[in-house]
Amino acid sequence: MDEKDLRVSDAEREHIGQILQRAVGQGYISIAEFGERMDQAMVARTRGELNAVVVDLPGARLRPDARDPMPGPPAARPAPIDPYHPGGEAAPHSVLLRERFGTLTRKGRWTVPGWIELRTLCSDVTLDFTNAHLTSPVVHISIDDKASTIVLIVDAHTTVDTSAVETIAGTVTTRVGPSAAAPRLAITVSGKLWFGTLKVRHPFGTSLRRMLDS
Repeated sequence: MDEKDLRVSDAEREHIGQILQRAVGQGYISIAEFGERMDQAMVARTRGELNAVVVDLPGARLRPDARDPMPGPPAARPAPIDPYHPGGEAAPHSVLLRERFGTLTRKGRWTVPGWIELRTLCSDVTLDFTNAHLTSPVVHISIDDKASTIVLIVDAHTTVDTSAVETIAGTVTTRVGPSAAAPRLAITVSGKLWFGTLKVRHPFGTSLRRMLDS
């Protein structure tokens, strides 16, 4: 079988996402283009389709003999850990957040990595990005949820793309419009929502404050 026809894993898609994040930071692509390319990466089934996402970036591709993209030596994917470190420890690149039949909240000055894996069941989840410490101008959230309520809270300088979220008897509600100025943060969300709810909103009182300031 030709190398380009081999199937790719979620880890390979995530690694391509890391390349795209670096490309944004280096000025190769815009935040808007990052979102478009991430959508392509998430639905890519073969190595050829995944390579096409980064083919025009210098030296970036999946090598035939390794699962790590070029350039540079292969880098081991860090084990997903919870980055909620009030003491200010260094943040990992990715994080795995799990909750079953409970409450999961991240708010205040929590450290946000470039990639968040959210695995939840029958839980109330709130991720507040308004005062968070950002390690990347782009954040990807991968959801695997059953029957939870997930709320993402963002400020007026953040864009959120939920077009890659697949719902099975679930709902996605976005009350965040396009940013008037250049966004400081772009969030892309993908994955599956089984009988759950995803809400994206600004902090309570944002509309009232805008009216008073106008």
